[in-house]
Amino acid sequence: MHLNPVALVVLVAACGSHTDPQAAPAKKEAAPAPVAAVEKITGNVLVEQSQKLYPTEAAARAHAKDPSVPTLPIALLVTADRGDVIELTTKQTDDCVDERREQRYVLTVFVARTALIPRAAATLTTTYPDGTAVMIERGAPARREPIAWRDKLLAATPVAPAALVLATPPEATPAELPAPTGEKLVCDRDRAPEPVSKWLARERKHPRTPPGPKYDSPFGDDKPSDAEVLSWARSCGVVPPVDETKAQAPQAGGRTLPWPHEPYRQDVFRTPAGLRADVGVQCGRVRMSAELATIGEHDGGASVDIGGRRQWTMRSGNVVWPDGSPAGTFKGPGGYFDRDVEVRGDLLCVAVEGIAEKVCHHRADADHV
Repeated sequence: MHLNPVALVVLVAACGSHTDPQAAPAKKEAAPAPVAAVEKITGNVLVEQSQKLYPTEAAARAHAKDPSVPTLPIALLVTADRGDVIELTTKQTDDCVDERREQRYVLTVFVARTALIPRAAATLTTTYPDGTAVMIERGAPARREPIAWRDKLLAATPVAPAALVLATPPEATPAELPAPTGEKLVCDRDRAPEPVSKWLARERKHPRTPPGPKYDSPFGDDKPSDAEVLSWARSCGVVPPVDETKAQAPQAGGRTLPWPHEPYRQDVFRTPAGLRADVGVQCGRVRMSAELATIGEHDGGASVDIGGRRQWTMRSGNVVWPDGSPAGTFKGPGGYFDRDVEVRGDLLCVAVEGIAEKVCHHRADADHV
């Protein structure tokens, strides 16, 4: 395991110098200045989605020992390192960890340093002779004890965490696996999985009308490109069998992996070594072995709208904490039910996911139906 340089500095400072015991003691005026025990944090950090974010430094420090339930991590951008407390902004930041919280509120919040989740300090990419591979992006979240990747699919691969840090720079361009040595498969029209070239040749010969009540080609009279035609196809993915004990489990690097259950970011290729499936996970991608019996059509999940009529409409503007101190800004419009709005004089206060205190809008920035 790679040692954190800061931890190494602290260790040396604690153990003292291994000099000759007969040597003359150093003069007091030559004593070195105290070394900071904690490295300054900049960039993106991760906290549990269940972790409360506090409106003040004092509140975060007072709740430093409060437990948070292990959930999905979220990425936040550091605005200041205050030692045992970190100042953050809820403004969206580029990160390999998907954002799962409301983005319309840009707030200044605080969290204890002890709440930060360790991350991979660098991207790790390993390919194996059988055509499988593992790519773990810089910033992938890890567990503290025992040290392991948080994602169970990554944790089952032969690639173990190396150097871990608490913060990584914002990342706009995700890392990728090396190009596969084979042709991508398409799963469509209730057919068996077939290579893209075969599927495309049939579609060119017998063009179809995509499903819908009435379809007007977006290409007009122009002949669509191959890429446009392929946009109508369904991707293949690993579909876990009903009885997982009766199918060959996927592998990577000789390690047996759990069946991937996420219905997105998958591609399947027919290679000289057999079928290989590229499966996306949080902050990583695994190229695993696959069997024809467990390859099928897949698609992303649908969004859900709870419906209902909103009684309050909040417009863009500055927002404050319940005591009137500045909290940040709100990018509207946004709707709320009456039951979700607490009226405090001129302030309309609402609960925001993950924030310990309510956030308040000025009545001048709101309309009520």
